[in-house]
Amino acid sequence: MKTTLVTVVTGEIYEKFADDLFDSAEQFFHPTDEVELLMLSGTPGWPEATMLRWHHLFLGFPESDYVFMSDADMLFVADVWDEILPNDGITATQHPGYVGEVKERLPYERRPESFSYVAPHRGGTYYCGGFVGGTAEAMFDLAEIVSDKINLDRASGVTPVWHDESALNHTLLLVKPEVVLTPSYCYPDNDSYYKTFWPVEYKRKLVALDKTAEQRVGR
Repeated sequence: MKTTLVTVVTGEIYEKFADDLFDSAEQFFHPTDEVELLMLSGTPGWPEATMLRWHHLFLGFPESDYVFMSDADMLFVADVWDEILPNDGITATQHPGYVGEVKERLPYERRPESFSYVAPHRGGTYYCGGFVGGTAEAMFDLAEIVSDKINLDRASGVTPVWHDESALNHTLLLVKPEVVLTPSYCYPDNDSYYKTFWPVEYKRKLVALDKTAEQRVGR
């Protein structure tokens, strides 16, 4: 079985982040016997660099059994095995900033004019865009759906509040993920704030790195 880890990058800074991510994946990321590391070129500018990355995944979709997409500015720091693999669906990661938050305070797209709109009374687990995966078939379908939502919004002059993450969370309300990972798989580099409200202590597995303003896309 083969798993492809994909990251979509724009610019030299994020290419360097991706190189470091892949170096760490070679050491710690082994959900299947065969692992492929795939870097795809993204769209320059903000917020296109993040908002259109599902488009690039869809267009450059790899031949694999499982496909996972990670932010480039992440590092694996502990072993990741087949606990992340679904049988035939999607794996999503709880957003570390919204564990246990009531649905009314979750940062869904709440504007009705957006195709990622989530009504105030709706919601559940809020997922981060930093680490998402699943079977190849499920991820291909997810990439197409998320891309289509963003295309429809852009055609109407709307930018989803949290870009691709907004479209992802809207979709995952309709198509529930089969596997839900803890914030261990999107662990904040500096966890001091998060530990004030997390219900339990999570282990660092995939760390979301802190960045300077100059390192942020489009800044």
